[in-house]
Amino acid sequence: MNQNLPLLQLSEMLLPTHLDGSQGINRDLRNPCLISAQNDVLAINCWLAEYKHTETTYRNYRREAERLLLWAVVANNKPLSSLTREDILNYSLFLNDPQPADYWCGPKKARNGKRWTNGWKPFEGPVGERSKGTIFASLNSLFNYLVDTQYLASNPIASVRRQIKYQHSFEEHKTSALQRVFDFDQSKVIYEALNEMPELSGEDKWYKERLRFMMDLFYFACPRVDEVKIHTMSAFYKVYDPKAGKDRWWLAIRGKGNKLVRKPVNRSLLAALIRYRRFLKLSDLPELNETEPLIRSQETGKAISARRINQIMKALFERAAQKLDSTQPDKANHLRKGSPHWLRHTSLSMQDEADIKEKHRQDNAGHANIQTAKIYNHSYDRGRHEEMEKLMRPHELESRHGQEIINP
Repeated sequence: MNQNLPLLQLSEMLLPTHLDGSQGINRDLRNPCLISAQNDVLAINCWLAEYKHTETTYRNYRREAERLLLWAVVANNKPLSSLTREDILNYSLFLNDPQPADYWCGPKKARNGKRWTNGWKPFEGPVGERSKGTIFASLNSLFNYLVDTQYLASNPIASVRRQIKYQHSFEEHKTSALQRVFDFDQSKVIYEALNEMPELSGEDKWYKERLRFMMDLFYFACPRVDEVKIHTMSAFYKVYDPKAGKDRWWLAIRGKGNKLVRKPVNRSLLAALIRYRRFLKLSDLPELNETEPLIRSQETGKAISARRINQIMKALFERAAQKLDSTQPDKANHLRKGSPHWLRHTSLSMQDEADIKEKHRQDNAGHANIQTAKIYNHSYDRGRHEEMEKLMRPHELESRHGQEIINP
């Protein structure tokens, strides 16, 4: 293991020729490369450039590419473009327990909110099987891209992915999603905390009005954070409904896989949009091709980052949690764990409680498979749970049967 190599971020890696991938054994030498990259770092950056518009995906993909590249050159003393099937299996084993731990692992807080600060390490510790599934899905995307662009001859992950891929069952997806739902009390207290925020200055008022719109946008339209960050106000548009004789407003969101999802804008969200735009001194409703960011920075007027959206929403959840600390501490702790994405789960959960049809919930969320919409089907779970109350211990059944004879 070559521990003399420092842990550097992708943009700062200056590797020697035998490690930079320019002479990798898996390079495609038969076909002209379709990207201008001459080494692995440049090739990875070409791949990442494809995801610049989706901040969270870009950040996650960059992290996994950096980790694999560091492991390849430090632990294996070979470039990424020379990795074999056996290397990928060894990397999977390495993730179970990154050693030596003092070189590879460190506390998350060492990052101080920034990447590559002093004390930064690529890992916090062992990686669970579920996380490994996500990691190798990301890396498979990288290698597929490098093969498609004729930078590499083959994808070393493809032949072993079934061995290392963690399959998420429907019940696992459901359990994970429903653990990230705010219930009625929590949703209510979030709005209460928002309404109670002070308005002592113009800056306070600006922050509060923007946050009010953000909350309604996440609650009623259930977008992902990255989707909010990349859109402008012109994502809202109207279509005339001849049968109803009126305009209907929609929100067009470019989501996962660059798929366009049309979301119906109900009266509550439309009113929230109008209120927010009036506060910004804009016309009540957006015009075609309007460039005003959906959520903008007060300082720059530009769209705020996904990271900033997370910070703002988590601060609101903290305010809400404080209101529940003395009466419902478990719900308060659950609120503190929340993120804006939890509002997406909450919205879909509330849509089921409001008896919105399963197919409509699927389309509102932009899920490719209607099976995903079933995750939020509470009526089935409720009935299943209540039915289970019929099962009793034998002596309890005997006692109950006796009561039924006495009181037919």
